Amino acid sequence: METGHIANTEYGNFKKGAVTDPLDRIIFNKGYMGVGKYKMSIDGKSTKCYRTWYNMFTRCYNINAINKWPTYAESTVCKEWHNFQVFAQWYNDNFYQVPDEQMHLDKDLTKHKNKCYCPKFCSFVPSKINVLLTKRDRCRGDYPIGVTFNKHYQMYSSRLSVDGKKKTLGYFNTPEEAFYCYKEAKERYIKVMANRYIKWIPAEVYDYLMSYEVKITD
Repeated sequence: METGHIANTEYGNFKKGAVTDPLDRIIFNKGYMGVGKYKMSIDGKSTKCYRTWYNMFTRCYNINAINKWPTYAESTVCKEWHNFQVFAQWYNDNFYQVPDEQMHLDKDLTKHKNKCYCPKFCSFVPSKINVLLTKRDRCRGDYPIGVTFNKHYQMYSSRLSVDGKKKTLGYFNTPEEAFYCYKEAKERYIKVMANRYIKWIPAEVYDYLMSYEVKITD
């Protein structure tokens, strides 16, 4: 094979061209299946692990995805996770399920503004917590996170989404004042959410949430 990998297979598979190279970088010219026990699909259906791995590459290297979610611009996948077998082992060691929630692979909970998906900084979080931590650069405008300018009052306001409902926190003379009001409320709400999920999330994820800091540069 082109990568130098030697495959053991039946002659019939070789003759039909059904032999694939597990070292061939088939995912955005980076990701490859590797040699090991983990499979991309079972009974014709892709596994959750494979979909998580593929979606991670899509967010980092698919130009359409980056245009849609610009917060992923310049994000990368570490070289060891280019091998699906290595990622799959980490996935199976770290994945957990919160009832009735989608689980998301988060890359910057443990390191502020981290751009690299890697085992050192990644963790799984339930969707409602992931939404709390998502930075929405495209819709923010010129003001700090959580801050808008109210033309009617000619003042700056801070707003926070609590349990899916937008809540106005107050009106202020400067964007900085509005931001610090938002920061205090957001950090307090993150702690509330951490305690809601305390019986499911790993201790290290809980600790990171309890110490999470909203920065004006977010």
